[in-house]
Amino acid sequence: MLKRVDKCKLLCVPPEGIVHAWPKARAFIDRAYEEVDAHIPADLFNRLCDGRALMWLVYDDDSVLYVFITELYELRSGLKVCRLVAGAGERMSEWLHLQSEIEAYARAEGCAKIVAEGRVGWSRALDGYREVRRVIEKDL
Repeated sequence: MLKRVDKCKLLCVPPEGIVHAWPKARAFIDRAYEEVDAHIPADLFNRLCDGRALMWLVYDDDSVLYVFITELYELRSGLKVCRLVAGAGERMSEWLHLQSEIEAYARAEGCAKIVAEGRVGWSRALDGYREVRRVIEKDL
């Protein structure tokens, strides 16, 4: 039996690398915000450059497949949280197992949980996650 070799890798872009990664990653981030009919926050690039937010790239030998943005924050109760701010890309079935690396990062940073608000499909795709709230709206 052949051992499966994972081609997909996850890279956290350091703040000093954002200037170089942004041109390629911006299209992914724009798609993430477009899917929820929102604008990219005006200060997102600056938050990435100064380390207040992190950019994660999922890539294979040939190309970038997915881009995540994360931020750490503290709840009123004092618990630290890692929030998946935005993400978009393709070929999820090939790299979804890499989510465990972001979870390991969050644990290492002292986070009690990861929070992701977005499309309903994420709660079905990520093992061990449960849907605890949903944003709803009404067209008038």
